Amino acid sequence: MTEEKKERDLSKWIEAGRAGLIRAGMKNMARYNQEVAEGKRPPPRLTHGLTSVRKQRKFSDARTREGKRLKELLASLVSHLGGAEAVTPVQRIHLEANIRSKLIVLMCISEYLENLETLIDGNGELIAVLSKNYVAYSNGLRNDFIALAHMSGKQVPPDLDGYVKAVYGISKGRG
Repeated sequence: MTEEKKERDLSKWIEAGRAGLIRAGMKNMARYNQEVAEGKRPPPRLTHGLTSVRKQRKFSDARTREGKRLKELLASLVSHLGGAEAVTPVQRIHLEANIRSKLIVLMCISEYLENLETLIDGNGELIAVLSKNYVAYSNGLRNDFIALAHMSGKQVPPDLDGYVKAVYGISKGRG
C-alpha cells in the first residue's frame, strides 16, 4: 500500500474521529511484521475462504444458489454413471469426498474471478489463483472423472501411447 493511499484512507478515519485507533493498529501491525521477520513470532496462518462457516454452509445448504448448483452438478454426474442404483459405494465415496470438494474450490475460484477487474498481475503474468490453484484443481477433477469412468466400466479414451499400440501395434520409442 502506498503512503499516499495510507494517508487517504487515514483521512477518512480522521474525519470520523478514529485516527488514534488506526495509527495504533498500524503501529501494532508494523511491530508484528518486524517480529515475524526477526523470527520472534511464527508467520500468520493464511487460510482459504472455505474455512469460514458461512462459506461451508453456502455449499451445503441446497436453498442457496451455490448449494443448488453443486447439487445439480453432483446429480448430473450420478445420472451419467447410470443413476443412483448403478453407483457403487466406492463411487459414492469418491463423489462425496473428492469430487464435491474440488467442485466447491473451483466454484469459489470462479466467484472470486468474477469480482476482479483483471486476470493479469503487474508483471504481465496470470494471477496466482489461476496459474497454480485453478490448474491443479481442474486437473485433479479431470483425473477424478477418469477414475469414476474406470470404476463404472465405461470406455475411457486411451492415452496416445495406448492408441498407437492398439492401432499400429507399436509402442513408444519404436519406429
